[in-house]
Amino acid sequence: MSNLEKNLNEVYKRNSTIFEYSPLAIVILDKKGTIVDTNNRLYEWLGYKPEEVIGKNIINIPFFRKRDISKLTANLAKRLLGNDIPPYELDFINKKDESIVTGLIYARLILDENGKAHQDLIMISNITEEKKVTEKLKNKLEELEKANSLMVDRELKMVELKEEIKKLKNKK
Repeated sequence: MSNLEKNLNEVYKRNSTIFEYSPLAIVILDKKGTIVDTNNRLYEWLGYKPEEVIGKNIINIPFFRKRDISKLTANLAKRLLGNDIPPYELDFINKKDESIVTGLIYARLILDENGKAHQDLIMISNITEEKKVTEKLKNKLEELEKANSLMVDRELKMVELKEEIKKLKNKK
C-alpha cells in the first residue's frame, strides 16, 4: 500500500468515525432532495434506519408534519440556489411511537469542483427536551405574572378600602 493510499484510508476512517459518532443527525441530499447518506442518529431519534431512507426523496419520508414540508422545500431550494439560510426548527414524527422530535436544522451546500451546488449537508440537533423546558418555564412565567397581577389588584383594592374606611371615620 502506497503512502497516498495509506493517508487516504486514514482520512476515510477518521471522517467515517466523525460521521457516525456525531451527536447530530447528519443527512446528505442530492440536488433533487434524494437522501444520499445519513448516520444512525436519525434512527435513534426518529426510528428510520439509514437503509430505509437512502435513495428516497426526503419529502416522501413521513417524518415531517405537513405544515413543515413547505418550510423544508423552500429552504432546500434557497440553499441549492446558493443562498445561505440561518438555522431553523422543524418538528419530526418518530416512526416508533409518533412522538414529536424537534430539530434545529443547520444546512450547508456541498459544492462540486466547479463551485456549483452538488449536494446539501443537513445537520440536525435534537432540541426536544430544551423546547419542553422552555415551554414549562414560559407557562410558569405566565402563571407568576397572572398571580402578580392578581396581587397588585388585591393591593389596590385594599388601598381603596382603607381610603373608604378613612373617609367614613372622618365623617363621624
